[in-house]
Amino acid sequence: MVEIQGVSKSFKKTVNDGTSEVKALSDVNLSIRPNEFLSIIGPSGCGKTTLLKIIDGLIPFDGGQILIDGKKVTAPGPDRAVVFQTFALLPWRTVLANVEFSLELRQVPKAERIATARDYLRNVGLADFENHYPHELSGGMQQRERKTVIFITHSMDEAVYLSDRVAVMTPRPGRVAEIIEVPLPRPRSAGEVRRDPRFAELTNYIWHSLKKGMENGR
Repeated sequence: MVEIQGVSKSFKKTVNDGTSEVKALSDVNLSIRPNEFLSIIGPSGCGKTTLLKIIDGLIPFDGGQILIDGKKVTAPGPDRAVVFQTFALLPWRTVLANVEFSLELRQVPKAERIATARDYLRNVGLADFENHYPHELSGGMQQRERKTVIFITHSMDEAVYLSDRVAVMTPRPGRVAEIIEVPLPRPRSAGEVRRDPRFAELTNYIWHSLKKGMENGR
């Protein structure tokens, strides 16, 4: 569980030999469930990337707190990493080696990490695929190695396709304006999802939510 409680952040900006304060985030509150894929979407400059850096422990913040499984975030840690815009599998490693990867980073002995990785694969029904490579798995199989993901995007289609929920942010100073549930079943394929009438309804709803926020922020 990732809990963002009342987080605020300002930056100092130099203007004409003087300094001014730019408020990037104001009283951000958001809870991310274990193993959830949550997308954050909002207008440019609303503080999305700043918020992600704060969660990663990469930059300090002015107020509030970040908790991961009840523990305050004060610095970077091995329980967090930047997420790329894919399923985050390393294509040159087997399925087993991908599951082992985080254990390698923590210098877990080889025999122990292999046993642990195989146990995880059994739990998600992929024990027979440990020597396969990611490109040999279906999209649904690739998504079974799930982590708690906080994903920053400008694409409404991408947010709906990938996410369990979508958090919409206001213009700067960024706050969470609305959280939208995505009730589309998993595993998802792009073709099937786009044919579901709920996909269009959700993307349109997010667009109107963003537009409303930008109009109110003028």
